[in-house]
Amino acid sequence: MLTFIQYPFNPSFIKAYNKIHSGFEKYNLYIEDSSDTWFWEKFISKSLPNQYRIVPWSKRGKCNLAPHYSEAKLEALIAVDSDFDYLCPNIGYGNEFYSNPYLLHTFAYNRESVLIEKNSLQQFISDIKFTITHDIDINLFLKEFSTLVFEGLIKFIHLKNVNKENLNHDEFHQCFHITDKTIITVNAQNKPIIDMTVLDSISNNFQNYFQHYTLSLLEESNSRNHLLQLGVNQDNAYRFINGHKLEELVINIINQLTATLSHLELNVIKQEFQGDQIGERRSQVKNTLAEESQIKTYLRRYPICDEDEIHQKIFAKIEALKP
Repeated sequence: MLTFIQYPFNPSFIKAYNKIHSGFEKYNLYIEDSSDTWFWEKFISKSLPNQYRIVPWSKRGKCNLAPHYSEAKLEALIAVDSDFDYLCPNIGYGNEFYSNPYLLHTFAYNRESVLIEKNSLQQFISDIKFTITHDIDINLFLKEFSTLVFEGLIKFIHLKNVNKENLNHDEFHQCFHITDKTIITVNAQNKPIIDMTVLDSISNNFQNYFQHYTLSLLEESNSRNHLLQLGVNQDNAYRFINGHKLEELVINIINQLTATLSHLELNVIKQEFQGDQIGERRSQVKNTLAEESQIKTYLRRYPICDEDEIHQKIFAKIEALKP
């Protein structure tokens, strides 16, 4: 007799339940939390439309789904954030990400990492303006940021995956915390730009974080090659750290940009308008910049991109499920 916990992975039970629930004998795709529904629905529906019902696991969190990875099957897929498991096959459930075809994952740290892509983001930020333009090169910023992330990952992943050190993940992610700094400044042409020197603190944070660990040149080389084999490099490493922190950084940049633009626009308004016109124009600027800077809405609607290397990997694993 099946126990209760076995029913969610029993094909006959799944088909019967979904027939009653929706009128169709769909399969199930189990996810960590209901907030992830729209994300995985976006991917699974493109390759396997109308075949799966997205079902949040009864107890929220990846840690509650992980013990059931081995039970996943075509009729009962599991989809989770990769976190560091994808980069660390020697630790915990890491090997399941390679050996289990029915375990879907983000191939980046988490869903935010999947949706934040520097080229797309550049286009979004370029459109934030009223009458004053800016020279924000988020592509270049994230490229240099990503180079630093890659160097940090080389050490972190080797210590975790090979040496099996019990590293503090939160402290590692904190190395990339620069949202307490002024990132947006104004250049000689009175245009907002990114102050690239804010990235200097990350190297100092690494020195403090890794001060008790030493890697040989061979260990660093092996770790670098391991990451490269998984498709992680200097250009895309920013997508392999905590996506919540990455999203927080992007939001902070956009908020600072809109605040700077608002200040510059107000200076112009005071020179060109008088009386009630000042307030009206100020409201117009505020509303326009607010509408054009809704980054969380944009990321949620970020379309599946066939040219996005992370999207390609997610789709490849889903496509492999087809008969």
